[in-house]
Amino acid sequence: MLHRRPTTDPVTTSDDALLIAVCGGDREAFRQLYVRLTPRLVSFARRTLVDHAQAEEVVHDVLLDVWSDDTTPYDPARASATSWLQTLTHRRAVDRVRSIERTRQREIRVGMRDFEPVDHDAAERLDVLAEWVAVRNALADLTPNQRSAVLLRYRDGLTDLEVADRLSVPVGTAKTRIRSGIRSLRRCLSGTV
Repeated sequence: MLHRRPTTDPVTTSDDALLIAVCGGDREAFRQLYVRLTPRLVSFARRTLVDHAQAEEVVHDVLLDVWSDDTTPYDPARASATSWLQTLTHRRAVDRVRSIERTRQREIRVGMRDFEPVDHDAAERLDVLAEWVAVRNALADLTPNQRSAVLLRYRDGLTDLEVADRLSVPVGTAKTRIRSGIRSLRRCLSGTV
């Protein structure tokens, strides 16, 4: 990679021009782009990851991939620098969420495998059965859309994005169905469990 001197004033240089210079090996352009866009990209990544430290890691990795040419080449005719970097950041954040979810599911499977059931006395078994029946009845009171979303999320352990894909709806719609379903379940179960 060439490491040339910047040819433009950092204050007036657009993000697109900086990214083009970065793709050409301009270290100063990379530093300026990193300083300028990292806060916005971290904020964008937090929408998917929630955890600030993980969002920072994702953005750091994306920008280093851009610097080292480990990404699809930037084409200013197809997208602005910010849009292109947000797309890369979103993809990396979703990959991170999926990885975390796979790890969580693996830990649950190991925990279930290692779980040794305890023999409850009859009264405890009846309480558990009553709670299970109450939950089943409360699930029956949900709308079909809410029930599908809630069961996919909590019974099957899918992420919000996977629920949306499975139901062929936008992620926001899937999240809304899950939240409203959980609220309805809480209301139904507040007096019975």
